[in-house]
Amino acid sequence: MFLSNMLVSETPTIFELSMSAGLSHGLKPAFEYLLNSLSENTASTTVFNATVWKDELYTTLILLLERYYLSTYEGTFADNFYGLKRERFVNNQQQPMRPQDKASTLFLVALLPYFTDKLVKFHAKITQENASFLQQHDEIENRNSALRLDTFLTLAFAKGFPYARALLDSYLLGFQLLFMFNKTRYYSPLLWMQGIIISRLTADDYRNFSTAEELSHKTSTFLSRMSSKFLRFLRTMLIASALGFKLLEWYYSPENISQRESNNGANAGHNAVPTPLPPRPSPRGVDVPPNPMLCPLCHEVRKNPAVASSGFAFCFSCIQQYVSEHNECPVTCIPCNVKQIRRIYQA
Repeated sequence: MFLSNMLVSETPTIFELSMSAGLSHGLKPAFEYLLNSLSENTASTTVFNATVWKDELYTTLILLLERYYLSTYEGTFADNFYGLKRERFVNNQQQPMRPQDKASTLFLVALLPYFTDKLVKFHAKITQENASFLQQHDEIENRNSALRLDTFLTLAFAKGFPYARALLDSYLLGFQLLFMFNKTRYYSPLLWMQGIIISRLTADDYRNFSTAEELSHKTSTFLSRMSSKFLRFLRTMLIASALGFKLLEWYYSPENISQRESNNGANAGHNAVPTPLPPRPSPRGVDVPPNPMLCPLCHEVRKNPAVASSGFAFCFSCIQQYVSEHNECPVTCIPCNVKQIRRIYQA
């Protein structure tokens, strides 16, 4: 009887909802990995510009994709992938979403993560820039009269942001626990504020979707049909990218590498390792001096040598200043930031 009730229940389990959320969170790392791989293997200016604006590009694609799914399948891309839909929950009754509900859902699943990510990056930036200053002012409230207002707000944000995130995460966890024990129909506080619940798709839903697609195909214009095909292609690419990224993440994990090394036997380390080919210099990059001991930027013998993400070596001060201003390797024009610069320590 219990199993029968589970099979006919329209309420998904917390595991289904967690997997759906995990799919959404895994799309962006996969997209960034794909974009960075293209940038490292091509010297195209277009690809480089795409890496600079990768957050905005990804958000635009997700906006288009989620708008299509919300208007066509009554749920987000991840919801539909796991056979779920979103509905209004009014007076203990389930109703289809209104246009304003779909608009607010689109904001929550596409734009809110973008702004949140920007806020996290901004916090990391100011924390790094003001690390020493933060250590000297642990007690902001006791010294705020001696600080300028902008400095005080910066320090307050740097110290308060992690606590705010922890509080929100605890609030979300509380909702999920209530949902797991059937104390609420809302999986998250954001859904509760919307008045939206997530349910399983039924056989009638699939029939309605199929009928609507056939009717739309007959009455739509050529441009509309091409747009739908592009969005389906984008869906397939995102899923394949996410799965491929997870596979690479597993393959290069420390545990799997250790396992492969142990399986290869004790003599595996004696095999000759081929020397990797150097990255190709970009036509718009600086020239590499014939003498490998010279810095490509100052053309003098390298002082405090350091390497960029491309592997080319420079003076530490030269490459740090260049990357800070241009965010790329001066030779290959591969995207690079200051955190990726590594000092070379010689014995």
